[in-house]
Amino acid sequence: MALVAREFRLTNNQKSSWRLELGPWKGLREFHDHVYWTRGWIFQEMFLSEHLVFMCQEVFITVQQLKILYSALYRFERSRETYAKRWIENWYNFSMVQLSLLWKTRSLETRSDQMGMLQRILVLTTKLRVSDPRDKIYSLIALAELQETLKPDYSIPARSLYISTCNELLGFENGLNFLAMGRMPTLDQHLTTNPKVSSWVPNWHAVSQHAGSNPTLELFLQGDHYKAADTLNGSPLILESPYGAYLAVHGFVVDTVQSVHTAAAHDDVGDQLMAHIISILNSPNKKELELPVLQVACRTLTGDAVGDIRIPCLDPSSFIDLGFAFVDLVAGEHRTTLEKQPFHVSPFYDIFPGGLNQKTMGIAVSEHFLGSTWIPRYRNPERIRSISPTEQLLRIDTRKAEFMERGLSCMRLRTVIRSSKGYFGHAPLDTKVGDQICIFKGCAFPVILRKQPHYVYVGPCFLLGFMDGEIVGMAERGEVQEERFVIH
Repeated sequence: MALVAREFRLTNNQKSSWRLELGPWKGLREFHDHVYWTRGWIFQEMFLSEHLVFMCQEVFITVQQLKILYSALYRFERSRETYAKRWIENWYNFSMVQLSLLWKTRSLETRSDQMGMLQRILVLTTKLRVSDPRDKIYSLIALAELQETLKPDYSIPARSLYISTCNELLGFENGLNFLAMGRMPTLDQHLTTNPKVSSWVPNWHAVSQHAGSNPTLELFLQGDHYKAADTLNGSPLILESPYGAYLAVHGFVVDTVQSVHTAAAHDDVGDQLMAHIISILNSPNKKELELPVLQVACRTLTGDAVGDIRIPCLDPSSFIDLGFAFVDLVAGEHRTTLEKQPFHVSPFYDIFPGGLNQKTMGIAVSEHFLGSTWIPRYRNPERIRSISPTEQLLRIDTRKAEFMERGLSCMRLRTVIRSSKGYFGHAPLDTKVGDQICIFKGCAFPVILRKQPHYVYVGPCFLLGFMDGEIVGMAERGEVQEERFVIH
């Protein structure tokens, strides 16, 4: 087939360093959004190829050249443009970076490595389309070199094949990361129309690009960020019955969903804050730079204390973006400071009724906090430093910061939740107030369950500010109890 691509170029401009020509974006967008890249057999061919070359009329582009292009665009776009971030990032990660990572680890020797490979591929390819869902599973099994265990058999229905695959994954260190695949397009409709189909088993025929799991979960699985449930006992089991497949697991209910908020409301508000900061910097009245500050005790995402930080308290109409690292407020002397100078988060006033939670303060920090100072979404650390020279720096684990950032990049497909213990983050669109936030051994991320006659699986979630290992401390203190869940 032929792909029509218009000219794309980067031009030098003395006033703005580099700028993207707006017209040529259309051609690159067409290339990225083409349905060709969603076909399962295309992914398989790309995965197995030793040499990849893209041809557009008389132009030949190698994969390496395309990697360089998208890598440059990704860095460039993050500093200058906002409207194309998601599709550049997603396509670059899916087609180039992740493909290379999988290629490097394809020739594996041990059984456990092969099962780990299958888990990564399953999560990576949730958006791929095939005419028969069994084609997808069997092709992925072939890529992971597991044909000896799961041989192609088209007499088995797709859901039964998926359950069999999950049984194989359970044998791999009780791995439950396949739950990233299980979120339904619309959970309520699924429970009404398919009462005998388990909620944790994907509805393959209904899954679309809007229903697939977050591709950035691949980073979560590889990074092994969440080790909170290592103390759990008991192996998960899949129980077959005439009413569907039940997944029996041990875990903790660590929190409940207290409020649910749409994520679309704050897509563009972060840019308003940046404009507010720029207006202050350009103001002839330098006294405006003397912003009131809020001093709080901080720690990194790993829980390490880093001392105090002084944060400018901007106008309440300013927006403090949900971010990539979270500052925990330590009860005590700093609580008084907080009461004297309340820190507003707009338009999320209802997330913090009466002010911020005394345990966790949802002040966001951008990745440029890794060596500069606080201000979300503004990419020039040198200029930011002029806002408040007295600010102390907060450094966080760069690996975790990158993960948090990528997780938030897909928030349009999710809803913002606040838990009863004061944490907040992103969850599937079907999440409701009262849903339970749980941790399972072998699952790299928290999951949301809804308690009915049996538990119903809603989907994975990202709890921002929920530190690694904190659930272990909660269990040791007796704040949560281990339970056995039967999920339909």
